[in-house]
Formats: sequence, C-alpha cells, structure tokens
Amino acid sequence: MQDWITYGAVILLIVLTTYLYQRQKLKVKKFILAKMYYSFGRVEIVILKQSSVIKSLIIRTHLKENANFDKKDYYLEIKKNDDDKILLNFSDNEILNSLSDLKANQLSIKFSEFKTFLNSFEIEKKNKKFRFIIKHQAFQSIKTPYLALNQRWSLYVPDSGKYN
Repeated sequence: MQDWITYGAVILLIVLTTYLYQRQKLKVKKFILAKMYYSFGRVEIVILKQSSVIKSLIIRTHLKENANFDKKDYYLEIKKNDDDKILLNFSDNEILNSLSDLKANQLSIKFSEFKTFLNSFEIEKKNKKFRFIIKHQAFQSIKTPYLALNQRWSLYVPDSGKYN
C-alpha cells in the first residue's frame, strides 16, 4: 500500500512540474535589447518572446516633453555596405505600414514578417544591419543602434570589434 502512495506522489510531482514548466514557457517575456539616452528623453528597443521565439519588436520612446509621433516620423535604415544605405519610411512603404502598429509613442512590429522583409533585400551576410530613426520637428533625429539578424540569436546588437 505504501508503494502505491509513493508512486502516486512521484507521478503527481512529475505532472505538476511539467505543467508549471509549460505554463512558464508560454508566458510572453519582455527583454530590453538596447537603450539610448538623449537630453530630451530615452528610446528603448524591446523584444517580446514567447516559447523562445521572438514575436514582436517594440520601439518605445520616453520623452520629457509630450510629443505625439506618427508613422511618418519613423524610418528604417538598412545598411547594404559601408557607404550604401536604404532609408524607408513606415507610412510610405506598404509592407512596413502593414507590419507595424503605433500606440502611445510605441511602435510594435511583427518580427517574423519583418525578418522576411529584411531578407528580401540583397545584402551581404556580414552587413545585414539595420536601425530605426525617428525624425520629429521638435527634436533632433533619434537613432537607435544598429541591429543585425543572425541564425543563432535571431536579433542582436552587433559589436564594433574595436577595443582600446
């Protein structure tokens, strides 16, 4: 009789552990990828992950003065090589406009579709870098650091590789 109780307790513990692990894995987690500080506020790039997959990329602005941004203020700069850059506006480009959603100074982008959009450009593998630029008449241009796509990490901030 005691063996059955022990087996039941072990099985119950395994089921409970599996349930808690699955529940934790399905939660949406926020990670701050980059923070930029300016004299008039800060800009954050946040990724939302669910089940170890990036679901969306968020550009969040926290400014000292209240400034409302439109999609026409957001730009995507794609670096083809050291000298060549492509600048795309979120309101003018049909694909970028459909991928993004702007709410309260927070631009949210669906990552899987955005990744296929970036891969459609013919860019060398080592130079697959991009960044976001926010241009508003009240402030200077706000530029995020360059981001890059990678097979292993999906999205990361590339290092310059230059040290003291």
